[in-house]
Amino acid sequence: YPYASIESDFSWAKNNPAVEGYKNYRAMPYDSPTWDPTAVLYAVDNDGYFTESEAGTIAVQDSGTVLFTPSASGLHRYLSISEQQIPRVVDHFVKTFSQKPKWMN
Repeated sequence: YPYASIESDFSWAKNNPAVEGYKNYRAMPYDSPTWDPTAVLYAVDNDGYFTESEAGTIAVQDSGTVLFTPSASGLHRYLSISEQQIPRVVDHFVKTFSQKPKWMN
């Protein structure tokens, strides 16, 4: 998530908890990955935002790393995002996350 949005798009709310959490996580400025919102976007509306891998199996190793093994009968996939897809996803997140709630209008 872009720090520029954190700094400018949430002025409608004093002490927004998402903004405060972002600022307190580490020294500004920084852009932050968005794992949870990415998963939700994919589950709710994957309109070309991401690319799915081939079928396979994902296993967590004892070291904590994740291993993907391609397999036609596999039930797992992973997501990737191209340089061309990134601006669309970021734009979607910024517009969605920084929206002033209707009840505050």
